[in-house]
Amino acid sequence: MSNIVKWFVNNPVATNLIMLIILAGGVIGYINVGKIAFPTFATNTINIYVSYLGAGPREVEERVLVRVEEAIFDLQGIKKIYSRATEGLGRVSVEVQDGYDPDKL
Repeated sequence: MSNIVKWFVNNPVATNLIMLIILAGGVIGYINVGKIAFPTFATNTINIYVSYLGAGPREVEERVLVRVEEAIFDLQGIKKIYSRATEGLGRVSVEVQDGYDPDKL
């Protein structure tokens, strides 16, 4: 190990050239790497949020979520429906089958 260090100390030009090659490789790699701030990806889930301020979870479920589920249950292209009720908020997640466009559904 000390032989390598001695060689670099005795050959400063070679040391600087190796450093420049490493830095140039890093800059070239950084330029060529694909960068996307907000990548686009296809999702097969639709989330529906409904706020019902002042209502408890049971009331949100009975008055909102059940009605949303009944309204969308028979649509073609739905794989699964998940719902969750919390105080003042209801969420319905719809998993879309492959081959169906979530935007059109």
